[in-house]
Amino acid sequence: MIRKRDILYFFLLIFSFINSSVAEITLVVLNTVSEKNTRAKWEAMAFYLEESICEKVNLEISDVDSLKRKAKRESAQIFFADPITYVELEKELGVIPLATRVLNVTNKSVSKAGGVLIIRKDRDVYKLKEISELKIAVPRDSDFYSYRAILRKLLANNLDIKKMFYKVARVNTSKDVVKAVVNRVAQVGGLKTGVLEEMKEEGKIKKGQIRVLSIEKGDSDYPFVHSTSLYPEWPMFSLKSLSEEKRDRIKKALLSMEKDSSAARATNINAWVEAADYSDVISCLKDIKYGSFYKLSAIERLRKIGS
Repeated sequence: MIRKRDILYFFLLIFSFINSSVAEITLVVLNTVSEKNTRAKWEAMAFYLEESICEKVNLEISDVDSLKRKAKRESAQIFFADPITYVELEKELGVIPLATRVLNVTNKSVSKAGGVLIIRKDRDVYKLKEISELKIAVPRDSDFYSYRAILRKLLANNLDIKKMFYKVARVNTSKDVVKAVVNRVAQVGGLKTGVLEEMKEEGKIKKGQIRVLSIEKGDSDYPFVHSTSLYPEWPMFSLKSLSEEKRDRIKKALLSMEKDSSAARATNINAWVEAADYSDVISCLKDIKYGSFYKLSAIERLRKIGS
């Protein structure tokens, strides 16, 4: 005799099978600080894509190691991550860029970012070489702009980046970097562009507390002070195994996102634009000898010998 519990179990199995077969797209978003907050921000974007491409989109929040594993195992199809993670996976797996975000910072739309090197204004330090052997605070949520790009700037000024700082203090966000410098937890700080201006608007920085070192002046149309070159914002990208037809539909949905949509407001992304050129990110990582970019290819070694 068939019991009600067995019938219920049977239908649950069928529902699970149907649900798993429909869920063809998985979006993995890199989490840098709080998984709960990241998920809350990105649920609206996943729903927006789901409605736009008429396919169920599963949202997963992962740290960098987990995100890379999912890409290698092809257990997800599209990803949103920082420039370093993107160029590493592009080199290893040939991932394909879909779009670059245009971030809303103090009601200004920016598709590029850089690093800002700060120090307390009452400290008698004005040149880059004078920060040697000081303690620097850098954030986990924008490591490339706030630290790697700054190392490249120091290297370009003929400074030995291996001997620059006696200690690197990792904090969660760029705002935490500012607090660390103000409270003398660190002597200098590296942070992402726009954060100083945002904190000033919020009244969280008093006049005369912070000074920016080595300000770049070549980007007159860029709204925020910066100490380094500017690099593209975070990209959305896919595995090359995802069909071209699906990639095109996802890309079209991203580029069509309205500024006042729920997805835009939740993620603080004003728009998506055509994927930027990330070659300067690669050049930066090569210059500072970061990770796999430290090893030159055979062709690059020959070119270097011949130069």
